[in-house]
Amino acid sequence: QTRRRKAVRNWGGMLGQQMLITVPAGLEMVRAPWTVAVHYDLRSIAHTLEPGAGVFVAILDAEKLRRTGSGSGLNPMQASESWVARDCICCSTGKLRHLTNLKGPDKIQVTLQPVACPGEKEACVLLRVVVISRPSDPRNWRAIGASVILQVD
Repeated sequence: QTRRRKAVRNWGGMLGQQMLITVPAGLEMVRAPWTVAVHYDLRSIAHTLEPGAGVFVAILDAEKLRRTGSGSGLNPMQASESWVARDCICCSTGKLRHLTNLKGPDKIQVTLQPVACPGEKEACVLLRVVVISRPSDPRNWRAIGASVILQVD
């Protein structure tokens, strides 16, 4: 089965959120394993990071975020800003992707593994930049900047 990247929305949940990541828009066919390039530039936030803090991109399943957040009264965007989003990661490694270059623009390749819901033709993936200061604390999760929404069908 093939899936194609349908639409990329490079915007945040709130007006004025800074764009730290972008995914180049396009309608080209993307076959399994659905690899996309994520461009990032962290220079504007590098000075605000605590010593030892790591910056990551979280690839999150929007449907899982909706279900996870609904029990707490959160919409998917609000859930992505909370540590509960850890259970919604949907990339091939199942882990957050570390963004190591704080001094200039860079890019990484990520492999999406969206879960299609029964009866739905599309899956939606949400990308967020998160800062983790204490890796041993699962509740340590600070979402920063605007999100990117990627629909896959």
